[in-house]
Amino acid sequence: MRRMLRMNLFLGISVLFILTTAGLVFSSDELPLIKGVLSLKESIRIALKNSTLIQERKEAVLQAMAETEANYADFWPKVSTGYSYSGLSEEPFMNFGGQKIPTSTRDNYRWDVTLNQPVFIGFALKNKYELSKVGFGMAKYYEDQVRKDVILEVKKGYYQILKAQKSHEVALEAVRHLEAHLKDAEALYKYELIPKNDLLKSQVALAHARQDMVKAENQGNLAISHFNTLLRIGIHYPTKVEYILFVKPLPIGMEEAIEIALKNRPEVKALEAAVKRKEIGK
Repeated sequence: MRRMLRMNLFLGISVLFILTTAGLVFSSDELPLIKGVLSLKESIRIALKNSTLIQERKEAVLQAMAETEANYADFWPKVSTGYSYSGLSEEPFMNFGGQKIPTSTRDNYRWDVTLNQPVFIGFALKNKYELSKVGFGMAKYYEDQVRKDVILEVKKGYYQILKAQKSHEVALEAVRHLEAHLKDAEALYKYELIPKNDLLKSQVALAHARQDMVKAENQGNLAISHFNTLLRIGIHYPTKVEYILFVKPLPIGMEEAIEIALKNRPEVKALEAAVKRKEIGK
């Protein structure tokens, strides 16, 4: 009995481990779309599609829009209706001069129709609507900010992979060069043309170069794992990115770039909207 329980427990843990690992390695939505080499444009598309932060901000925009529409509806008249029914076991009456005079009926029906139109309540409706409009604009600014941040992080991760790959290529070339140099040193030492100290220096240099190559390879793997988390495609997926040969320089200077950023950045627009919202609420 205990042996069977241990076996069932082992099978359960094994199945859970396999399912968890599969969930970490693969993403069923994007796996067929990332076969081959990823371009920067395709990487941004996948990241924008899978980002939970963007989805969260989109929901916030929809919520703010619904609140704005609800506050605008408060300006219009509202019609409400009601219906009620009461039934009595006997018809109500009163005695007058020895005679029963009915005062009501056994079945009573009632219909109500109410029309409510706000006329003036101290600009409360107007201010509430204006505040919700500003809040809706802020929600869109925050969504735009998150979108730009995701694109920035994808670009940084993409170029970090290219940088790590180039560093690994340089380290590998250094190892090959030092391996050839060590062979020459060993041949010269064999014929006593160089002292042993020179041979040891060559061996040490090769050992350091191999260590640098391993570090570069690890940095490349870390860069790919980080990039995968940005795209939400599985941390262990062997992502390959397209090499970018040329980067076009921006045709603007630093001062102009700062001016454009202050004018168009969503963070600045959101702060301006927050100031306006505070002024309306006074």
